Amino acid sequence: MAEKLSSVERWTRSVFRVYAVVLIVCWREASATDLYFSFITSNSGPFASGGSIPALDIALEQITANGSILPNYTLKYTLRDSQCNRIQSLDVFFQEVLSDPVKVALLGCGCSVATGPVAEISHQWNISHISYASSATGFADRDRFRNFFRTHPSDGNSVPAVRSLIEFYGWKRLLVMTQMENLFMEFYDSLVEELQTLNVNVSERRFSGSGESSDESDVLETDDLFGQEDDYRVFFLNMYSDQARKVICEAYSRNLLYPRYAFITYGWYQEGWWTAAFSGNDVNCSDSELATFLDRVLAVQNIPAAENDSTPTDTGLTAGQFTDLYTEAIDASVPESNFSFTPVAALTYDAVWALALALNRTEEMMDTLNETEILERTGCDDTTGALVPLSEFEYSNALMGCVIRWNIQETKFLGVSGPVEFGADDGSRVQNTIRVLQYRLVDTNTIERQFFGISNLSTNPPSLSYLQGEGNETTFPEGIPPDGTPLNATVTYHLGLVVIYDILATLGIIFAVVCLAFNIIFRNRKVVQLTSPNLNYFIIAGTVISFVTVYIRLIPSVDKTVNHVRCNLSAWLSVLGYIIAYATILSKLLRVYHIFHNPTSQKKKAFKDVHLVGVIAIITGVGVFMLILGSVIPQLRPNLDLATSAETPQDRDELGVRIDNLYWQCYGGNDSAPFIWLALIYLYLAILQVVGIVLALQTRKVTIKALNDAKVIAALIYVSSILLVILAVVTFALGDYINVNEVLFTGGLLVAAIMFLVLIFVPKMYRLYRDPLGENIFSKNDHSTIEIGKSGSITVRGSGFGDNTRIKLLMKRVEELEKELQKHNISYECDENGTAQSEVAIENHHEARLSTGSDADETTASPRYSTVHQNGSVGWNVTIENQYEEVSAGNDTDENTSSARLSNSTLVRDTSPVTAV
Repeated sequence: MAEKLSSVERWTRSVFRVYAVVLIVCWREASATDLYFSFITSNSGPFASGGSIPALDIALEQITANGSILPNYTLKYTLRDSQCNRIQSLDVFFQEVLSDPVKVALLGCGCSVATGPVAEISHQWNISHISYASSATGFADRDRFRNFFRTHPSDGNSVPAVRSLIEFYGWKRLLVMTQMENLFMEFYDSLVEELQTLNVNVSERRFSGSGESSDESDVLETDDLFGQEDDYRVFFLNMYSDQARKVICEAYSRNLLYPRYAFITYGWYQEGWWTAAFSGNDVNCSDSELATFLDRVLAVQNIPAAENDSTPTDTGLTAGQFTDLYTEAIDASVPESNFSFTPVAALTYDAVWALALALNRTEEMMDTLNETEILERTGCDDTTGALVPLSEFEYSNALMGCVIRWNIQETKFLGVSGPVEFGADDGSRVQNTIRVLQYRLVDTNTIERQFFGISNLSTNPPSLSYLQGEGNETTFPEGIPPDGTPLNATVTYHLGLVVIYDILATLGIIFAVVCLAFNIIFRNRKVVQLTSPNLNYFIIAGTVISFVTVYIRLIPSVDKTVNHVRCNLSAWLSVLGYIIAYATILSKLLRVYHIFHNPTSQKKKAFKDVHLVGVIAIITGVGVFMLILGSVIPQLRPNLDLATSAETPQDRDELGVRIDNLYWQCYGGNDSAPFIWLALIYLYLAILQVVGIVLALQTRKVTIKALNDAKVIAALIYVSSILLVILAVVTFALGDYINVNEVLFTGGLLVAAIMFLVLIFVPKMYRLYRDPLGENIFSKNDHSTIEIGKSGSITVRGSGFGDNTRIKLLMKRVEELEKELQKHNISYECDENGTAQSEVAIENHHEARLSTGSDADETTASPRYSTVHQNGSVGWNVTIENQYEEVSAGNDTDENTSSARLSNSTLVRDTSPVTAV
């Protein structure tokens, strides 16, 4: 940076500079011809570039002082104000071309809005047009703007610079607030296209800041101007500074401040553009409030600057020297002209130099080359007109216009704003770097723009780098502002749920081990024998699998791989455990059903354990087959996906950013195939439940508690059916409620498993405790009676006595009946063994038999006839109520269980084996 001069030094230098220039000008005016160009600026309006006039004067002074540039001419200009308005700009342009003197070129017209319509028609007058402040991307269209050049780079260069900012800070959402001017709408279109490669969500709020749009209705006061809180946190102000002032005031009133929000704007806004002194009191915010808001706001400075302020340039001044001269000129203009500092001052200076150098090259070509050489070099051989001195240029001379335009295109030099060169395709200034600035609050009322980084456009993609001493800590000391993208927090099951259910599963496994030990140790006891201890192992295995499933389902992990394993294992184990246990219960009930619905034959074929194991294998095999299909077919496999938890879908971090609570969903996405597969699984289980319910209803009259746990099994089936319905509803309706789903689903598995164990084994443990020898295994009531039917049958009712007591009562009654039978005439024959046997003729032709159960059950009881032996005694076969002979139950090898055949000392006991139930 050039050394700052005191006011006295600056005044002294000014005096000498003016004196020297006046002498040179006076000398040249005596012999030089005036050569005019038109200078149109926007001294008012949304972009005031009137401060460029002092830079123009400095450039002309330096050119005039340089005797080698246009030595035969004195460059002069006519001044017009476009007011940054397209209509006004066209008006003053027409005034220029319709009035004398003839202008060889045009510099202007200030802002892009005013420049556009003039640049589109200026070639009709063969005038070369150079802009120092127009940055709209649309000017790159050479078919529309044929003679247009600019020392201000295209905003198309700002697009990659903004991209580099967005990418550098990791922002994925951007709201662009666009003023309805071609300059800004074209920029937005280019920006959207650029950011698509980064998958950035770009949205726009478009409004007419000038009030020219009929659909503008106080857009700054709308609630969704900045979007909803959860939509956007990063904003780009794609507008002129007067509208930006209104927007930031509205943002301040809504407390959209750093560090919760980030704003980006253009760096070419005038110095102090946010203050009332610059824009007037057009907002309801004070300067200090707006300064507070601007703290940490970023700005893309699409205005070239010299890398070194002390490096000499081709214009005779260093960048530092120009800054000093320009500052002096601005200070000297107050209060007469009241010019304000403009960031395009250096570009104006270089634009004048570019025109002067191009005109000087044109004049040299006239002096050193013949017409053919000029036409061949410039490519203007197809153009009408004549090669004449610059002072004789006319608007109708297309050839001279072509030659001047060609020389501007070829102009290259080092200016005070850096290297100046015009692109061959569009006439825009070539630019490789863009400066990135930040507004930083120095004190309560003072805000400064500080240059902290460079966006390098020569790399692909463009990249942002900090200057030495700068970094994230200095740029955003309270952290990089969020972009509004909801943060994703992967949640898992509540710790309390995991602990409680894991404890319950552990207790369940311990109880299953206890049941296993009980089944092994007491398997030969009558209480256990009658309930098929071999099948009990399957029930224990199924419940243990269900308990292990609880551990698997409630693994509290957010790792994708772990959850993938969890989803696959839990699907297999939950189905297998339930099916194995339930299939065992169903097979037991099937045997009871077979016993009580096939009682007619003396030697009924019974279901043995091996047959029931086959039933279990078939039922389980179908389930395994369906599980294999779900694992082999890709469309049916678990599709692990992150889904929003419906229990606590959102939270907020310390910056107010929404946090979406996600969980790993086993069957995510929109594919319905896995759900169809799950529905088929549940349908299969439902069919099993229906079969179980039918069997339970068919065996509901079984009253012997020890008989294959018929009543308990029925209860299990009823309850498990309800649980299955609950599990199905939970699976399909409450999948997004992660903890509720597991409370109900995993709880259902626990309840089913515990219920299987408790209802099957606890009653047996209790009976074994009360009746270790199984003497009362067939008891069911609180008292016992013996009744004799009309047919002479004996019925024993009640369970007040054990089997031995009941046998004694029956034997006593048999003795009484024997005495009565002796009164009858009994004929008999002796067999080859010497035993006399004959049927006893009973009075009233009733068969002497001992009946079991009620009258309704007599139809199912096979008749037992008395036998008369050689000693004249009669042997009686006695059947105890509700005890059916020759029905196999329990262990297949335990057929020689106690028989209910009775006799007294004078009767021969029939010891033929009777299979007990």
